[in-house]
Amino acid sequence: MTYSGFLNLRLCYLLHCLRGSIAEKAIPFDHRSHPGARRWRADTTVVQGKVRRARPAQVLLDFYNHRSLFSNSEDTVDNLDAALRKRFSYVNIELKG
Repeated sequence: MTYSGFLNLRLCYLLHCLRGSIAEKAIPFDHRSHPGARRWRADTTVVQGKVRRARPAQVLLDFYNHRSLFSNSEDTVDNLDAALRKRFSYVNIELKG
């Protein structure tokens, strides 16, 4: 049997926990290349910025960032979109929740 690489690589609920800016957190995307890899999927993360959310949710996010459980106070949809488009030809971001 020959190794043909991953068909689908995923990072789920991870980026908002990593330290640094979105540009720094996007470094794993640079290592996605493998001759057999055909798809990379970042899945789910939590962003800040102009995203609408209930006050209790924002209080919880602020608490998590203060306690260093999250590190996403500067993570925005625009920053994530720019980091992904720098590396991929097709990007689709959907906001939910």
